[in-house]
Amino acid sequence: MNFKRISMITVLAAAQVATAIPVVAESPDSLSPALSGNSVLQSPVEGQAQPEMQQQPTEQQTEAATTDVQADPAQTPNSAPDAEPSEQPGQTDTTEEPASDPADTDSSVNGSSAVDSEAGAANATPNELVLLMNSNVMYHNGQQYKAGQPMAVKSGVSYVAIRAMVERAGLTLSYDNATKETIILKDGNELRFTTGSSNYKVNGQVRPMKGAAYQNNNVFMVPLTAITQALDIPYTVNQPEKKVILDLSKMGNNNGGGSQPGTGGGNGNGAPNIPNLGPNDLILMMNSDKMYQNGKTYTAGQPMAVKQGVSYVAIRSLVDRVGLKLTYDSRTKETVIMRGNDELRFKTNSSIYTVNGERRTMKGAAYQTNNTFMVPLTSITQALDISYRLDQPNKRIILNISSKPVASFTVQPQEIFAGQTRVTYRTNSYSPTGLPIVNENWEGRQDIFEEAGLHTVTYSVQDSSGEWSEPFSLNIHVSEPNTPPVAMFDTDKTEYRIGEKIKYINQSYDRDPGDELTYRWENNEQAFFTSGQHRVLLIVTDKQGATSSYEKYITVTSELLYTRDQFNQLFTDIGDKYNFDGTTVRRGTCSQS
Repeated sequence: MNFKRISMITVLAAAQVATAIPVVAESPDSLSPALSGNSVLQSPVEGQAQPEMQQQPTEQQTEAATTDVQADPAQTPNSAPDAEPSEQPGQTDTTEEPASDPADTDSSVNGSSAVDSEAGAANATPNELVLLMNSNVMYHNGQQYKAGQPMAVKSGVSYVAIRAMVERAGLTLSYDNATKETIILKDGNELRFTTGSSNYKVNGQVRPMKGAAYQNNNVFMVPLTAITQALDIPYTVNQPEKKVILDLSKMGNNNGGGSQPGTGGGNGNGAPNIPNLGPNDLILMMNSDKMYQNGKTYTAGQPMAVKQGVSYVAIRSLVDRVGLKLTYDSRTKETVIMRGNDELRFKTNSSIYTVNGERRTMKGAAYQTNNTFMVPLTSITQALDISYRLDQPNKRIILNISSKPVASFTVQPQEIFAGQTRVTYRTNSYSPTGLPIVNENWEGRQDIFEEAGLHTVTYSVQDSSGEWSEPFSLNIHVSEPNTPPVAMFDTDKTEYRIGEKIKYINQSYDRDPGDELTYRWENNEQAFFTSGQHRVLLIVTDKQGATSSYEKYITVTSELLYTRDQFNQLFTDIGDKYNFDGTTVRRGTCSQS
């Protein structure tokens, strides 16, 4: 009886302290940290008077201490999954065993008594994951588990140990050694995280997180909301009890919107209601010819099909919805997709296609069925940088199609000199919805840059609906003006006799560091065989095309040193050829044996 009485006092004391702490939390990323060290409850000793406890409100937050640790590759998953949409859900091996029954422990965890923990496990709803703030304890289906690190708050952002979270939620965890990314897989959806980065990828689309991922004691920590938002996991925050409760039973069901798998709800026209759907996003239904965009239903020539794990789409139906142009090259027997200056070429029964002339490999061969040309969906999304997300429970793929036009350009040549180089601008702009581009705006553009340095040029376009693109900018490095080379040469003597060998000394140079020079000589004979003045010319050209020339007259006296034939016999290198007068060769006699 005394034990029960003391336990009730402990519970009442904990409740009194909890009510004295100000509570402000709307989501796990703005949770208050644990109670400070001097506010941890001390269980009263039997027979000892319980002192009056008062906790003053405080706004100070204590952050979990972290130390960046390089992950041990031997302890890190390194299988690289195929991100191609699949009909089979991912599986994972559970490596964490349930901790001892909460009823068997009497230790406190960050200010939460064993009585509180027992109550949390007993009241758990099936397939709810209960995370205790600032604690490594979690509850799932009435069992207690322990994460590698406590749930931590850094700068107002709640972090969880990714492996413990993944295993409890039935996800698959792997590691990409090539990209140094930690990967979560769930029903074909792929999340990629990088240590030290506040961005992550969801099915190839880069998204910001509320804080950077980090490692602490070989445990990879990520913001909780990065996972819940990407995988549509609904959650609630129980601030008085310091809990975050994830409803795993509704994961991927659009936060419990009531839609059944395969339908996703509707708007009366058959189009699904999907939260955070862009105005031009395209919804493709698996194993169906139905597509949805802007609240309207469209029918493809053939259903979206899966062959050997590769998702195929009818190319014409997709092109019409994404704002591309489709043609056929009868000469090469290729189906051609055009977007701005981008060109994709496909051939029937070939797994090779070209993107702007570059050969690439698809995950499966293109084929035709019932006069409908089918290609792997990823061959188009990857080549044209179209991000998508996979909704496996509802059997659909959602392509993120922006309505804004897209502007881009390149410049030639690569090396530009102030005041000298004329710059050529090549634009590549298009509208994702197929609207014509009717206007453009340049900032900082110059055909010839007069000053050396870094110049930023910005380009924007407007489509026929009046919508402007995001500005596209390039930083152009303009070098100091190119100086032409200086041609110069000398000879080893001022005058020569007839047939005397001449040595030419090239003294040309260029004031620009590292400039490469080419040389062209005229009349630089090894020797001259007539007396008088002989003109020799040297022309020097640098890699920018600037030239310089220098000429010198060689004086030859009437004194004979060698005839041409004598000179050639003496100074012609082995392997070289020379001409001679055959009429002057003496007739010889042949001896017979």
